Amino acid sequence: MSEFRLYLSLMRRNPVYLTGLIIVSSFVLIGLIAPYILTRPGDAWGITYDVSKRLMPPSLEYPFGTDEYGRDLFNRVLLGTRFSLMIGVGVVALSLAIGIPVGLVAGYVGGKVGTALMRVTDMFLAFPPLLLAIALAATFGRGLLNTILALSLSWWPWYSRLVYLQVSSVRNLPYVDAARVIGISEVRIMFRHVLPNSLTPVITQATLDTGSAILEASAL
Repeated sequence: MSEFRLYLSLMRRNPVYLTGLIIVSSFVLIGLIAPYILTRPGDAWGITYDVSKRLMPPSLEYPFGTDEYGRDLFNRVLLGTRFSLMIGVGVVALSLAIGIPVGLVAGYVGGKVGTALMRVTDMFLAFPPLLLAIALAATFGRGLLNTILALSLSWWPWYSRLVYLQVSSVRNLPYVDAARVIGISEVRIMFRHVLPNSLTPVITQATLDTGSAILEASAL
């Protein structure tokens, strides 16, 4: 309870943080319940058309107006929020799932293994991320999962490089050497002591990249 009270105290003293939390929470909530609150699911999924109502201005019946096919834009935005969040979270999660292990092994093991892993990472970094994502999306074809996969394969090297740099600076700190002295295995040191202390900038970057992934997905 004391931690919860501290959390509430921080929110009261930082209205910007509270405002951001409310906005993000609202979008997440809308994304979760969107399919269940659609008033015109046919319009939202692009199944029904009514060209007699095309390009109508916002009104009580159509809060956001209609598109060129007469479909309710408000319902389409609600459903689009869900897919946008799925893309943003999916891309970041898959990129982290690939990038963190590669960067961790390369940074901790080092030597020829680390060099080889970083050269593979550099090969991906040599291509502009959006250009690589477009090429991969054209290869994989259309679809939500293919979009997430294409973007993830163009984003993971950035996380790999970031984790590599963090792990390289942490692995030789005194507390890591102390863990080796008392006989803790290298695998346990790597996952229990090095990785958790290397993730702070990665988490920050992942939070920022969620929105960027949504923007890049719109270009595919």
